[in-house]
Amino acid sequence: MSSPVTPSTGGGLPLRAAEAGVGWDLLVKEMLITAVLLLVVYAGLRLLARKGWLTQLPGAPLKRMQALQSLRLSARTTAFLIKVDETEVLIVEGASGVETTILPTVPGKTPPEKEA
Repeated sequence: MSSPVTPSTGGGLPLRAAEAGVGWDLLVKEMLITAVLLLVVYAGLRLLARKGWLTQLPGAPLKRMQALQSLRLSARTTAFLIKVDETEVLIVEGASGVETTILPTVPGKTPPEKEA
């Protein structure tokens, strides 16, 4: 008589049945390796930032940003006056989104005083 039919590949080799749990072990190992690699990259970036090497790209001009005032207009709307280098920017944040307006420069104008 003929032999019983077994699942096989095109070359006639029988397929091995998957053992229970082998896939999970491999998955857990891969996830642990990925987590360790991400931790190493994060620690390296923190170290570079602490040394000051990631603060600015070489050749890029240094921008100074200063928050001059903030004003809460309503429960959901706040206005911020920001100074970037010598340019003043008005940022209004509300329920419908954020609106940014670059204010014209006025010669001889002094920035507003901060309230105590």
